[in-house]
Amino acid sequence: MIFTYLYSNQSYLHNYRWAQLLLQLDEIERNVSMLLSEEEDVKYQNHLGGGVYASVTSHFYCVDFRRFFLPRGTTTAKPTRRGVALRISEFKQLHNVIASINTDFPELASAIPCYLQQDHNSQETVAVCRECCQF
Repeated sequence: MIFTYLYSNQSYLHNYRWAQLLLQLDEIERNVSMLLSEEEDVKYQNHLGGGVYASVTSHFYCVDFRRFFLPRGTTTAKPTRRGVALRISEFKQLHNVIASINTDFPELASAIPCYLQQDHNSQETVAVCRECCQF
């Protein structure tokens, strides 16, 4: 597990969230590049699983990995305090060591996102999965 919960500067992601992060890495990088170029506003947000989102937003020079919740009576998810914001330089360092992480931890390299698991073969099973449909 890499990062999901923030306890005294330690965070982790479940294996299937790590797999989803790897699938979204190019898109995150593209949005970071747009953020740094300042040519257009950026409001990128992608669900990694279980209410955890990766986001890049204009005027905030970081990649944010944060748990979200759905307030009662609303349809828009809001961020919690649980998560970690990596400065752009820290995110680039993470990006540079991903190959080493996958080599050192083969269970991460072979992980697949939750929605691609064999037990997700129908809409009903996906609809009740707390990882895929948090809210």
